[in-house]
Amino acid sequence: MNKVNIGIESLGFYSPRYYFPLSSLAQARGLDDDEKYGKGLWQEKMSVAPPNEDIVTMGASAAAYALEGVDKTTICAILFATESSFDYSKSAGIFIHDLLGLPQACMVLECKQACSSGAAALKISLGLLALQDSHKKILVITSDISLYELGSAAEPTQGAGACAFVVSTDPKILTIENYWGHHAKNVPDFWRPNYMLHPIASGKQSIENYLQSLQGAWQQYHQESNFQLQNIDGYCFHLPYSRMAEKAIIHLYKKLNKQTLPDEMFERCMLSTSYSKEIGNCYTASLFIGLLSLLENNASSLEGARIGMFSYGSGCSAIFFSGIISEGYAKHISQQHTRVALDERSPLSYDEYEKFHTFAVADASGNMAIPQYQTGRFRLDSVVGHHRNYATASS
Repeated sequence: MNKVNIGIESLGFYSPRYYFPLSSLAQARGLDDDEKYGKGLWQEKMSVAPPNEDIVTMGASAAAYALEGVDKTTICAILFATESSFDYSKSAGIFIHDLLGLPQACMVLECKQACSSGAAALKISLGLLALQDSHKKILVITSDISLYELGSAAEPTQGAGACAFVVSTDPKILTIENYWGHHAKNVPDFWRPNYMLHPIASGKQSIENYLQSLQGAWQQYHQESNFQLQNIDGYCFHLPYSRMAEKAIIHLYKKLNKQTLPDEMFERCMLSTSYSKEIGNCYTASLFIGLLSLLENNASSLEGARIGMFSYGSGCSAIFFSGIISEGYAKHISQQHTRVALDERSPLSYDEYEKFHTFAVADASGNMAIPQYQTGRFRLDSVVGHHRNYATASS
């Protein structure tokens, strides 16, 4: 175990101010939304980022919420996990460091390995904190925009959002246990070359690799911890679409361990999908939005519960780990904040959705005026001389 308790002190969530109903997408594509998207994927809506939102504005808004009540001078590092980055050299976290006014005595790093880099950043943060004074803290940001070609099979799983969390020796929400399971293998299930706007994806192969990686990561985690399924009180899984949670937990219990899946465990796992159904796939942020969903939607207290967490990054690299929910955690999360953020979004018509989807925030000249729409606390203001300029939403 960790010599000192280290884990998540605070959580911040952000979703863009617009969404597109899956029923409207189904109508546009000539499909039965209830059969294809509702029952098949368990998806109802997708959050859609307007032209003046990106991973920086979303990540900064989530981080600003996570930092409420936290002394910013204690932040010694920013780890930004994303697979939607727009620069081959400069970390998008540098922009957030500036927007939030964080100390210059701060390390900033961008992490990439598809959707699993958020969990990887969390693990890295534990090691970094072990090298720091006990009062230091690390800000981990997960922020992504999932975007596929119009009319593609993956289109209904699109989404956008961010989750940020402060990692410290005062884990008010979740103490991370020092047991980790990993699985890595070179597979062509999902990738996006530098010259392509949209990823190349094989949905069937990706699901197969996801479940194989769950097996491999769980086995190493089990060997390190000696925990059995009955030692874990709930699960959060990476959600490329919400129904993946059902596939994953059934695979874990029935296929890998030949055990009956308790109804209570299944129902608790399904609580982690509540927000995903309304947001869509947020890549690196997906797992942690699932954790927030579980914590905020479980009717009874989860204090002291061990939560197993599985993150799958296509390509592939997967991580299984666990944490203990802290006493008094409910005082440090806000279902009302999350619910308001989701309920106050504006629906898009199909034409508006397509307009947002096809807007390119880059051109050969390196200069672009950005049309302005509703955002959170921050917005992308312009691109001038190939440099992105950000501003507070009120300016």
